Amino acid sequence: MTASVDILAGGIRQTFTNQDMGWAVAFEGSIERTTEDIARFFDIPAEGTPFEIHLAAAALAVSGQAVAEVLGGTVIPESKPASANREYGSETQASVSTTGADNAPANDPWAQAESGEKGQPEKEAEPEKPRDDRQIMIDTIAGTGSVDGLKRLWAENKATFDADADLFEKWKARGRDLKK
Repeated sequence: MTASVDILAGGIRQTFTNQDMGWAVAFEGSIERTTEDIARFFDIPAEGTPFEIHLAAAALAVSGQAVAEVLGGTVIPESKPASANREYGSETQASVSTTGADNAPANDPWAQAESGEKGQPEKEAEPEKPRDDRQIMIDTIAGTGSVDGLKRLWAENKATFDADADLFEKWKARGRDLKK
């Protein structure tokens, strides 16, 4: 996962790229507009300085990758395609690209569903993860910006939450905070 910022005449371009998972997203325009678009795209509060918002987005992108790689989680996209999310003004341009279903990882349930393949049977719950994996999950819970995001996180990591009551309590507390 990489995040880069390029200074342009009259604005910036921030790019988030994950070569391993085959996706990239770029935001280009004025600092204010790019910051708003990044906050909306990553579903994080648009409060704070542009630096803080860009840093939070980079941390969220990295933590999402960690959940996928370390804990075996998968991202469940919204029902509308990424192109439907383009509600950006003429001042900002955003682009999203993926490698497509043909190059999707073998364990990608969405690619399997599109191609009609049957997935592998679910594995039994793994033994308790080391402290680092738990901390990654705690950071992911804290960085989740919506109740729907928390629901997806729970669905993707049910065995982890079932095995760790304290982690489940942190998840519920974050949900209560988001509902306020």
